[in-house]
Amino acid sequence: MGILVDLKEIHADVWNNTIAPAVTSEMERIRDAGCDVPAHLLHFTSAQALVQILQTRKLRLSRARSSNDPGELEYGLGLARIEAKTVLDPTMQWDDSLLAELLAVLAGRVGDGSSRPLPDPHICCFSQPECEMGVEHWSLYGRGGAGFALVFEGRSLAAIKAATLVCVSYDSNAQKARFSSLMKAARETCAAARNRTAALGAVDMVASLHGAAARAFGAATALHAATMKRDMFKFEKEWRLMVAWIPIKTDRDPPLPYCFEAVGPVLRSFYELPFDPKSLKAIVVGPQHADVNKPVVEALLNRYDYEKVEVRVGSVSLRTFQ
Repeated sequence: MGILVDLKEIHADVWNNTIAPAVTSEMERIRDAGCDVPAHLLHFTSAQALVQILQTRKLRLSRARSSNDPGELEYGLGLARIEAKTVLDPTMQWDDSLLAELLAVLAGRVGDGSSRPLPDPHICCFSQPECEMGVEHWSLYGRGGAGFALVFEGRSLAAIKAATLVCVSYDSNAQKARFSSLMKAARETCAAARNRTAALGAVDMVASLHGAAARAFGAATALHAATMKRDMFKFEKEWRLMVAWIPIKTDRDPPLPYCFEAVGPVLRSFYELPFDPKSLKAIVVGPQHADVNKPVVEALLNRYDYEKVEVRVGSVSLRTFQ
């Protein structure tokens, strides 16, 4: 192996040949969760969001850390922290450094100090078809029965290259095992990054490239955490469309426009993901205000040139309070 002297060239070599392939392999485990994609998936939403989705033909994938319920992500992050402290030995120099970098990224500090960005969980949530009859879904996500559920073809969502369709895990044992495996892979990749850096003649950069590997695995760990929920929520039968990538030369994940908005004191980032209008198969109008909303939904579909989209009224009865 020839000796490289350019620092940027060394960083690129270690990243492209050691770090990115290892992290990409771990990201493939998110894509291949062993679940068959349902024929249809439901996205519960509000009246305002429904209009925006139909107008733009785009779904919004919002940053999980600044969502309406950031506690959902914190559950998985908490498990990751526990497994990291269990697997890694802080009395060992490189394990101690790896643990510190991982915990920093899991806390939300995702930058790696370079121009190479790290992934941050951005998601759009769906439920399986039988959840159309779930009182909990209309109560929790369907705006108390006054919202809507968009029915998409599952295979069309799975075929979108710019995002990844993931089956949410509710099994705590499987979740812990995944994080344990991630920590071991992080340790091995950090060692490989250090060895390659030294072999390239850049001894002074060993710690730096070790840190880059650690931060990349921290970001991957946060993405895995965004696919997990507590067992008590398994009734939701949730799937998530995620931006899940690591910067490496690939045509699998073309870039999406990165957008943001101010929500009170919080800056919330999101990606707008185009969908094939033919993949929208039905719109379920919440039972509350259905007499007012159903004809308007039909008019919106006609105005924005959607074809063969069924419009039906949800049959779930919800108790309302004045």
